[in-house]
Amino acid sequence: MTKDLEIEFVRKDGSIMTMLLSSTAICDEHGSFVKSRSALYDISALKAAREALNQQRDFLRPAQFFAHDR
Repeated sequence: MTKDLEIEFVRKDGSIMTMLLSSTAICDEHGSFVKSRSALYDISALKAAREALNQQRDFLRPAQFFAHDR
């Protein structure tokens, strides 16, 4: 079973760093938990790009409405 979790950290300068924690449970042949394997990825740039894309979409939505209304 793999789980992904977004976590926000505050840097010393006050800016936000968004991280993706991805972890997988490792079980033995009986299904009992043995250990976990985890990785942490900085997705701050990806999150900022998504936000910019959403803002552009929201900005252009009225123009699309009027273009299709003709």
